[in-house]
Amino acid sequence: MSFYFHDIYTLLLVFAGICFCIIHFFDQKRLFLLLEYFLNQKYAVTYHRKDSLLFTVFTFFNVWIIFSIIISFYYAHAQETMSIFMFVQIAIILALFFSIKSIIVYFAGFLFDLTHYANKYIAGYCTSLFLVSFIILPIIILISYSANGALVKDYSIYVSYLAVIIYFLLKIILLKRLNVFSIKSLFYNILYLCVLELVPYLALYQLFNLLTTH
Repeated sequence: MSFYFHDIYTLLLVFAGICFCIIHFFDQKRLFLLLEYFLNQKYAVTYHRKDSLLFTVFTFFNVWIIFSIIISFYYAHAQETMSIFMFVQIAIILALFFSIKSIIVYFAGFLFDLTHYANKYIAGYCTSLFLVSFIILPIIILISYSANGALVKDYSIYVSYLAVIIYFLLKIILLKRLNVFSIKSLFYNILYLCVLELVPYLALYQLFNLLTTH
């Protein structure tokens, strides 16, 4: 658990916090509309087509950092240890996962002539990750620096569970908005769930298990 008392961990949280502060400074409505994503699609309609490459890269690093910490919380609780090297490994695997999943979605959209749906899926996927990051970051900061960091050991696992629950809820909302299950073919529904939703996350989970047990 020494990683969570290291200056590198603090710098990562500072960077993530600054990202949200900068976003709010330049557009005070954006983060409030982001929170409304549970209820409506105003955020998607307002921003996705207008986002610059710089903003996309900027937010990717932000999401990447926060989700790496979330995952590290889970394995730190299970293994009762978390080193800088292990955290870096988690971060690298997570970055590869994000990239490969996006490539698969775009390729599937191109292959089945569903580019529009692929773009909407990626936009919703990125928004979900961004929203989870926005909600979870204050909680991470709170448990990391309250009671001299003692709360990390006892409550970090619950932060991971909360992030998964929020993400799962947003995933259901995304699939509903994309009308995925309006397709009457049971075969295509099962194929979609296995290829894009079930298998990748099971593979990621097993990969992290192998990483943390060696």
